[in-house]
Amino acid sequence: VTFSADSTEALAGVLQTMFTPASAAAFMTFVLLYVPCVAALSVIRSETGSWKFTLKSMGFQIAVAYIGAFLVYHLGLLLF
Repeated sequence: VTFSADSTEALAGVLQTMFTPASAAAFMTFVLLYVPCVAALSVIRSETGSWKFTLKSMGFQIAVAYIGAFLVYHLGLLLF
């Protein structure tokens, strides 16, 4: 797939209408911190031998990601 300058500019325009600076920063924070891929979860399951620990780990990571995104969003509202 090749991208032209026009399609890149069009995408940038659409994203600017969908995200504010604060919401974009919060989105990036959430994606950075949320649950890893299925392969990583499989490794956690195989290493610990426990679905319970795997699910707790997944819940913890989602909670940290949500709290982090929440804080970044609200700090972003103050700064932007």
